[in-house]
Amino acid sequence: MGRLESGETFAIVERRMAPFFYAEPRTTNQARALAAAGRPGTSFAPSRMVTMDGAELVRIECPNTASVQALRDAVHVAGVRTYEADLRLSTQYLVDRHIHGTAASRASGEQAAGWAGSTRIQRFHPRSLEPLLSVLSLDIETDPRADTVYAVGLAFQDRGR
Repeated sequence: MGRLESGETFAIVERRMAPFFYAEPRTTNQARALAAAGRPGTSFAPSRMVTMDGAELVRIECPNTASVQALRDAVHVAGVRTYEADLRLSTQYLVDRHIHGTAASRASGEQAAGWAGSTRIQRFHPRSLEPLLSVLSLDIETDPRADTVYAVGLAFQDRGR
């Protein structure tokens, strides 16, 4: 969800990305535990991700977020380290695309099925933008016990206008 340059709000529903996390099976026993804990619909794939000391990580995709949590908890018992298993899927989406602030999108021009008045997004990527923010500062002067108000000051700056 966000706000467009026009001031209108938007929401993006991404259904192509499966919930996932990374795991570090350093020993054969940990690899076996990881495979045994997998649920139906779980897939294991090599990844380009490595730990800070160079250990290779396996990407584990699950059919839903509940499966991620259950699998994560099961492999922790076996001593397998996990990475990004505590992140929400929406956060993983942004991290994987290096989106850490503002973003831009390109619409395909076709209507999104089931969403009245919405357009299907073709690409979502990072973008540099300095937002025009409004600032309000409120200063209240009171006696030490805050029984009496001596003064109230407001300072307002609206960079958006």
